[in-house]
Amino acid sequence: MWKRERSERGNWLEQLTPAIVILGFIILLIGIAIKYARPQPKWIWGAVTGIGAALLIGILIARFDAV
Repeated sequence: MWKRERSERGNWLEQLTPAIVILGFIILLIGIAIKYARPQPKWIWGAVTGIGAALLIGILIARFDAV
């Protein structure tokens, strides 16, 4: 039973991985664009870029953990 639940979770994660990676890259690019668009407080682009990077790193860790 435990193996079946884990494999279902892995399949669900595999299906969503490309979408989450693309979303992470888009958020990273938005963060960089905010930085160069006009002077803003550093925490705004830092937060957006951090969220994008966290998504990418998190999905990679979850992907290798599910294997």
